[in-house]
Amino acid sequence: MADLDTLNENGLQLKSFDVLLEEFETRMREIYGDDINLDQDSPDGQLANIVAQMGTDVREVLQRIYDILNLDNATGVNLDRACALIGITRKGGTRTVTPITITTSAACTLVGLNEDETDAYTVQDNAGNKWNLQNTKYFSGADAASLSFQAETIGHQLTTPNTITTPVTLVLGVSSINNPTTATVIGEDEETDLELRTRAKRSIMLASVGFTDSLYAALMNLDGMASVRILENVTNVTDENGTSPHSIHVITAGSAPYKDIATTIMQKRSAGCGMDGDIVYPVMNADGYPIDIKWSVITSRYLFAYATISSLDGINLPQYDLIKTTLPTTLVPAVGEVVTTNQLTTAITSIDSNTYVEDADFTFGQVQKFKLYELEYDDETAPSAALATNKIKIKYNGSTSAEIDLNGTSSAISAAVNAVPGLEDVTVDYTSGELTFTFVSIDDVLGPIEIAQINAVDSGAYYYLKGIPQNTFKKSPTVGIQYQLALASNRTFLTPLVITPAPTEITVGDTVEFTAMGGDGNYHWIAVDSTGAEYTGFALDDDGYLNTTGLFEASSYTANTIEINCFDGVGNRSTIKVTLNNT
Repeated sequence: MADLDTLNENGLQLKSFDVLLEEFETRMREIYGDDINLDQDSPDGQLANIVAQMGTDVREVLQRIYDILNLDNATGVNLDRACALIGITRKGGTRTVTPITITTSAACTLVGLNEDETDAYTVQDNAGNKWNLQNTKYFSGADAASLSFQAETIGHQLTTPNTITTPVTLVLGVSSINNPTTATVIGEDEETDLELRTRAKRSIMLASVGFTDSLYAALMNLDGMASVRILENVTNVTDENGTSPHSIHVITAGSAPYKDIATTIMQKRSAGCGMDGDIVYPVMNADGYPIDIKWSVITSRYLFAYATISSLDGINLPQYDLIKTTLPTTLVPAVGEVVTTNQLTTAITSIDSNTYVEDADFTFGQVQKFKLYELEYDDETAPSAALATNKIKIKYNGSTSAEIDLNGTSSAISAAVNAVPGLEDVTVDYTSGELTFTFVSIDDVLGPIEIAQINAVDSGAYYYLKGIPQNTFKKSPTVGIQYQLALASNRTFLTPLVITPAPTEITVGDTVEFTAMGGDGNYHWIAVDSTGAEYTGFALDDDGYLNTTGLFEASSYTANTIEINCFDGVGNRSTIKVTLNNT
């Protein structure tokens, strides 16, 4: 620390507590003599410390005032004030807007925010998020209309179809509420301190000599601008980026108005500089003639991330839902930025520090997996003829594959599925009684892949298999291999599936209630012996499907080791082996 309090070209320099204490003690000795007692436990010594601390407190306040003028140190309101000195203001958040279908059985009026900002008609979704009607709507009787609602809370808020169904404002005549589609406008969070600080630093380049730096800063200062990249070609030939000779190619991302972008480029570009881009927007020059300003807006495409995560401390489960909902706003690539798996791993752990991340990766298509587990049944437990088929169809985004025989070759199955529009990179793998399909659905298409089983009685009819146990289909061993279908998506973040307890042996006649941890829940149980035959220790549910309770009864003796299998709702499986004791 400094020996003097100064404010000069080196910044603010303030005396420390020790310097102030030494100065005060020196003054005291000058007045009362060198023999004055200034020990810490003496009255004069305590007075000296109090005075030095008062001086330190005042200097700390001065330091804080000085720091708030520094973009690196200021936060919150103080950062807003510092940015205001260079003409930068924090970008406010916006609200998500989504269409909601309101069905009425009688005449009624729903008041919108345009008439009453404090008491507008309000509904809420399954998570408790409230949505306000934007404009008043009058229903003359039984009717249905799709109306625009905006989120009550400002910020990035996504919607899931068919989840906004609960009224908050009760109006006689409204019979049902539903959002059949996703949001039309996704809200944006208020600019964070880090984002504002970064933008403010970039804006300092506004007065720079280099016109590309100045243009970049001016564009980034526009409301709604998320990212900018400027490609410049100073040569006489088209460069490797496709930019024309002696031209620039401005690429933007965000929601900044076209008029503002075009005007900024017009003001900042150098004389005679050519422009490339897909967007053409005319701007009047000083003489009143229109100049076509060109630039490009980045094309958005879905980037799917998948990873396997587990608990770092081995006790607390990772926050799956928080990771899945927060990751899209945490990891936002800039224009031209190369996104790495290290960034993905870092983003996940920044959301939940109690996560161990493995196999993190990206794909431009949505990877979906289906696992079919081979099962065997004797004639007594064989299903009806209506289910006695081993042929399926794959349906995706309105297109259906040709009939696929599960007893066919991997190449034949892959060829049939690859022919479905929207699906690609289909692989089929036979491993240890498991038949695994891996699909990649192309970008901009988000629908789930559906598997339909051909009805053996009427080959022209088939039904869709939803989730375990409804997606279980079996057939007699005399017809062919039997499979149990389970849907798994490697976009899901799950902890390992674990069965408890894990006994090494069970006595015939005993009952054990198994439970499971991890996976996605929706557990289902089945026991088989070492020959692959089903051991009927788990009772089937009322619909004749797999057991969901985990209650196991060792009803009969077999010399074979019993495998206790637990499946979760997305096809993960955990197995323990148990020896039956007949004594």
